[in-house]
Amino acid sequence: MKKIWLLVCIALLLTFACVSFVQAESVMEDELPEGVYIYTPAKNKFLPWTEADNQNVFQVIGLAPNDSTVNLSLRIGKTVVWNGEVMSEGNGYFSANIPAADLDIEPEYTLEVESAGYSANVVFYIYRGTLTEFAADPLHLALLEGLTPNELYYYEAETKGEILDEESFDDLALGETMQTGPNEYRNKEYSYVVDENGNATLTYYYQHKEKLVLPTTIDGYKVTGIRFPLFSKASGVKSVHIPSQITEVSSNPFLNWISLTAIYVEPDHPTLASVNGTLYSRDLKTLVAQPSKHPEKELIVPMGTTTLGEAAFFTSTVRTVDLPESLRTIGTECFAYARRMSKIRLPDSVRVLETGCLRDSGLTSLMIPSKAAINSSIVSACPYLKEITVMPGNETVKSVDGVLFSADGEILYAYPSGKDGKRYKTPKGTVKISSQSFRGTVNLESVELTEGIEEIEWDGFGSSSIKSITLPNSLTTISQNVFSGSEKLTEIIVRNDHPTLSSVKRKYLYSKDHTIFYCYPAGLKDSSYTFEPETEEIEGYALSETELKSVVLPDGLKKIGHHAFYGSHLKSVYVPGSVTEIGTQAFSFAYLEYVALDKGVEKLSSNVFNSSLLLQGVSVPDTVTEIGELAFLKTGNVRIFTTEGSFMHQYAIQNQLKIDVEPGNYEAFTESVKNSRNPLRATGYIDTQEVEITAKEKVNIRQKPNMDSRRVGRAEPGAVYTVVDIIYENDKVAWYLIEMEDGTQGYISGKVAKLL
Repeated sequence: MKKIWLLVCIALLLTFACVSFVQAESVMEDELPEGVYIYTPAKNKFLPWTEADNQNVFQVIGLAPNDSTVNLSLRIGKTVVWNGEVMSEGNGYFSANIPAADLDIEPEYTLEVESAGYSANVVFYIYRGTLTEFAADPLHLALLEGLTPNELYYYEAETKGEILDEESFDDLALGETMQTGPNEYRNKEYSYVVDENGNATLTYYYQHKEKLVLPTTIDGYKVTGIRFPLFSKASGVKSVHIPSQITEVSSNPFLNWISLTAIYVEPDHPTLASVNGTLYSRDLKTLVAQPSKHPEKELIVPMGTTTLGEAAFFTSTVRTVDLPESLRTIGTECFAYARRMSKIRLPDSVRVLETGCLRDSGLTSLMIPSKAAINSSIVSACPYLKEITVMPGNETVKSVDGVLFSADGEILYAYPSGKDGKRYKTPKGTVKISSQSFRGTVNLESVELTEGIEEIEWDGFGSSSIKSITLPNSLTTISQNVFSGSEKLTEIIVRNDHPTLSSVKRKYLYSKDHTIFYCYPAGLKDSSYTFEPETEEIEGYALSETELKSVVLPDGLKKIGHHAFYGSHLKSVYVPGSVTEIGTQAFSFAYLEYVALDKGVEKLSSNVFNSSLLLQGVSVPDTVTEIGELAFLKTGNVRIFTTEGSFMHQYAIQNQLKIDVEPGNYEAFTESVKNSRNPLRATGYIDTQEVEITAKEKVNIRQKPNMDSRRVGRAEPGAVYTVVDIIYENDKVAWYLIEMEDGTQGYISGKVAKLL
């Protein structure tokens, strides 16, 4: 049989009359200008898109059997945002145009193409900027190394510009200002805050001037400070000029200004100076900020400089730095994300290395000076770093087999991320695993923590490569987020006689009495999980970024911690009324469609559902009397089901959310989610769907959606049933939950049935 294949590409519409295919460019090349690009992770390639006059479309080009129908479906997650149907031409090619109005910047899209029984999926992102900026941008560098779309979106959401509703400012004219909060304002160029003395501090810049001169006044207020946020990404700005009256500048104010090549200040500035485009204190003792894209790749810091400031080289493209013997202090996150810096010689004059000063850099080796004081993790997530050495005479730290410890051996500060070897056992005498000490390991698969270790600090094994970890009986303190992002972790081993901890099935980490749930390993591929019935509290980050599709929360659960289900793949969740508090970002950036909160829930913390883009419905009881800021930010088309006159009812009106207070609909929605039925159908927002059995023989109706589940009935060929729910796997229908004539429910395989 002739093999037919589909290859889908995103191409560039250049002019009204001529369509031209453009070869994908490597993401590390610099020649393409600023614009909009499509990034395909599978191929690590970009395709540029230029807006043609009145023809703002993306063109899809592909191969299909001659003269056949080609069906196209564009999705964000499971939500279809565009459909198309075209005929392939006689030469076996097809093409279709996707209106740009149906697309947005940054979200992950899947384009599904089907023709003559063959199909293909293409995953892509849309990115605004230049390829040079992409190469220097730590977010997208991280994306190339496996950052999930949710993580990417999380960092973007931290910026002021992302938090604000940009559509509200589309028609803002030059000279016009809007108030965005208490003493907070925005015009076409800046956001700013005004203090009690009437002075303004700039907090965000929105335009793209290559040569930016910061203003001395704004809307009549005197500008005295700048406080731009982390990951502000002011693309296009190549140089910044700071007037002499702007003196409230502490740490690097230009983090991630990815086009910035120079920072200048006026010669009479009282506190700052500029040396070859690098920002210093007036006396040159402190290097405040080196522009991310400074043209010099080999920087010489002048003699007399004593301090490299906080985040001074953040995202810098510098390759080597010659540090003077006068240097005493290297500030927090000073070289963070300086991915092109492979070597650095720390002079023996250095006395202080602050937290994270070398993290996420490109270091291949590191030697700690003999007089440098260290009391936290200074280096993590450096994938090429294989060994850390310490100069003789250092009284605060030592190196044990290339791993950095406190001088007394009690605190493990840093395990080199690129260190060779799959197994590691901590040496005797170790008492504490420091924050981020194993973060971002590359080769390590198994860790045994020896007896005597009492504490693992925050993010100790975050985003590591470990598959298995053994916890000692001496361990009494586990901070939150210890294993978050460790996508290979499947085994947590705890002895049966551990005094405070329990590992159910050597996987799920609980307190000894099962009342506190600490961790669901992110490497597990189960689709569902039922908590132990004694569980009263789910700790922060406990199930973040897991692939679970559903969970069963126990009736006695009292608290869901912050970020507990952050970035998870849950489709729906029922929260029992025993839960009185749901923590900050507990369900943010998740794949949720439906959430039901039963009567008894009292508090929704800030950002609780932030950026759960697929969310369609949430039921909120009248017992909720407190809702934090931005609780429903970027929740798309969500509809709130509650009771008339409730606190949630007023909140929804004030925040312009879709609201349903029809009597009985809150109860119908909540019960449907609790019983794994489609709640929008129960409340009348979706018509009843039916499925027809397409098999030629009788097929089994299963109790659960798997072939090993108990049979609860048989279906005749051609029989038609009401669909209660649809279970997807790998973006394909795996099972239909159907309702039989007697009202009972069961599952039919998606391979033997089709929707009518």
